[in-house]
Amino acid sequence: MQVQIYELERRFKQQKYLSAPERDQLAHVIGLSPTQVKIWFQNHRYKAKKGDRDRSCDAEDMQTQVTSLIMFFYCTSLTNCELALYKKI
Repeated sequence: MQVQIYELERRFKQQKYLSAPERDQLAHVIGLSPTQVKIWFQNHRYKAKKGDRDRSCDAEDMQTQVTSLIMFFYCTSLTNCELALYKKI
């Protein structure tokens, strides 16, 4: 089982898509059916794509948080300035 997963992951790093003859050959070498190899590659591509999207969302969330903090400090500093001006009047 571990050898099968290792070989599938190694091959996936080399190429994300297999032709039918490549799939048949890999399936024969690792002792799975071509359909199992096909499904594994489909699932792995989906998971890789989803992981990329999640990392992208994390970056967007971080940017939103940074923008919010900048606005908070900007507004806070304006309030302090307005208070100082008010006290002088």
